[in-house]
Amino acid sequence: MKIIAITGTNGKTTTLHLAHQLLQSCGYHVASLGTLGLQINEEMNKEPVLLGSNPMGSIIEEIQYFYDVDFFLFEAYSAGLKTNIYKDLEVNIALLTNITKDHIDVHENYSKYKSAKCSLFHNSLKRNGLAIYRADDPIAGRIDTICKVNGNPTSTFGFHSQSTLQLLNYTSSENHTNVKLKFHGKTFYTNLPFVAKPNIYNWLGAFLLCSSLGISKNQLLSHSNSLLLPEGRFEIVTQFKGAKVIVDFANNPAALEEILKWANENHNAAIHLVFGASGGIKQYQRKKMATIANTYADRVYITDDNPREEIPDHIRMELKQYCKSGVIIPDRRLAIQNAMDQLQKNDVLLIVGKGHETYQETNELRIPFNDKDVIIKYANSFTTALA
Repeated sequence: MKIIAITGTNGKTTTLHLAHQLLQSCGYHVASLGTLGLQINEEMNKEPVLLGSNPMGSIIEEIQYFYDVDFFLFEAYSAGLKTNIYKDLEVNIALLTNITKDHIDVHENYSKYKSAKCSLFHNSLKRNGLAIYRADDPIAGRIDTICKVNGNPTSTFGFHSQSTLQLLNYTSSENHTNVKLKFHGKTFYTNLPFVAKPNIYNWLGAFLLCSSLGISKNQLLSHSNSLLLPEGRFEIVTQFKGAKVIVDFANNPAALEEILKWANENHNAAIHLVFGASGGIKQYQRKKMATIANTYADRVYITDDNPREEIPDHIRMELKQYCKSGVIIPDRRLAIQNAMDQLQKNDVLLIVGKGHETYQETNELRIPFNDKDVIIKYANSFTTALA
């Protein structure tokens, strides 16, 4: 069984999900472990597994003992990298999706956060194991140096002209993206069943990973046009009054800015945003997220998003300070419904921060709550009222 670790600030879950599908479609038995749970081939166990604290060695032993799989993929979180729980795992392939300023609450500063990510390649990647990363990433040079010292081969992806898998150009339509690529000196085209640059980059990483395992380019391309994004990641839940309603996990400045930029670049109508900020952690991100919301969205609804033990009103007012255009609606259900009421034909509504989550964390309690359920129920009631 080959072990594949995927790390990065954003895109870990999507890259893992796409790689799992590609490998399984090509006839392999695959296990993957990440934010969404443990998946064995097509069967998903959504019970959460805290990858930052569980002993990964014992998890891998259980996978090997109970399941006959060819590949085991897992998300390597920075908290786990900091505490060295992935050390000495003998990882066959380590992949970095990207790195942006995040998790400073755990790592004290950006420099230590970058060092934690680099430790996956320094401490866990076996001799001759492959390192995959974006050629234009801020720590690409450090990873390259580590791999040269340790004797590990590297493979890169992205727009950079020296990338192993180079993205030359892409154009998106309603739900698909046509991409032009260069791989091993040859140019080719393909069509992907999703949109937005972050998803294209996630696919590039997954494609390069699978290709490095000996799967042909043509075989991977033939399965790429039927790929699905993971639940709660850039998920178009419904068309409501002729407008798109999208749920996404974007819970940090980089992810929020990417999805808002995509919405603005691809739509000539109003962009509506429902968002909040988590309590207890990442307070340092609130100013930046609120500023991004104020800059890129036409209508903003500030609401709760796992306030935990903080006073929710304090979080909302802090966001409002930097997002002057935002309307505060504490109840997330009402915020979503109010946003849907304001939609016009061709508008886009982005509901971000929770994605796949099915709860709201407050005062040490997990109260059942699901953005998608609220959207679908309200859309159905609206349709019924019109009938």
